[in-house]
This record gives sequence, C-alpha cells and structure tokens, in this order.
Amino acid sequence: MTVKSYRDLEVYQRARKLILPVYQLAEQLPKDEKFDLRDQIRRACKSAVDNIVEGYSHKDTPTKPNHSGGSQWVRQMKWSSTWNKSFC
Repeated sequence: MTVKSYRDLEVYQRARKLILPVYQLAEQLPKDEKFDLRDQIRRACKSAVDNIVEGYSHKDTPTKPNHSGGSQWVRQMKWSSTWNKSFC
C-alpha cells in the first residue's frame, strides 16, 4: 500500500479512533478534575493527531545541519533518508 496522504497512515487512523473514547473517559472524571485534568487530556489527544499530520507534512523537508557535530548530522541524515524510504 502506498501512502499518498497522512490519512493513509495507520497511526493517524488509530489516533483518530481514540479521540471519542478518550473524550468519553475524560467526562467520567470527578468534578474537581473536570476543568484541569479533563481539558489537559483532551488537548493531548488532539495534539497527538495534529503532530502526526504536521510530521507528515514535513516528510520532504531536509533536516537542518547541526554545526556543533558534523558526524552526528551525517548519521541523522542517513536515518532520515532510510525512514522516508521505509515509511513514506
């Protein structure tokens, strides 16, 4: 299966399916936690999905070189190109 969009990623699909159950679970929290913990859980759930989308949108963006350690940058670029070929 070729990935043409972030919507094709299994991790994105699974994260989207978790939003409603997490929201429902957050609603069951005690009253004193509803405004702090509930909102934090909701934001984290949506943030996970947003990060997947943002990460996919940067898949073709080259990594900026780290001038403090050249060899570390080379290893990072090798890993990055392997990752892009394997998953995208």
